[in-house]
Amino acid sequence: MAAWVGETTLESGATHFTLGADYVRRLGASGRWGIGGFGEVIFAEHSEWVFGALGSFFPTGELWLMTGLGVELFGPLTITPSVFVDLVRDQTALVWGLGIGRGF
Repeated sequence: MAAWVGETTLESGATHFTLGADYVRRLGASGRWGIGGFGEVIFAEHSEWVFGALGSFFPTGELWLMTGLGVELFGPLTITPSVFVDLVRDQTALVWGLGIGRGF
């Protein structure tokens, strides 16, 4: 599980403060695949709430692939640069930020 803070840039060029969180559950004995979900809120003229499902692949124990890359540092602490492309109503939004989480 991780929480992150970042910015969302809309097609119009406007940038808005964004908060989000994601959760991924590893599957099977090898733990190389995972499923989960995410949520984020974009603080624009009116707040936009975005939720969705995630599929993840873990090529090694310290690296995973979702919509971004993550590296596990300092034991269970993770620092994750994240990039998402959201389709919000009739606009495409680019969301980017840095997440800090704890594996368990």
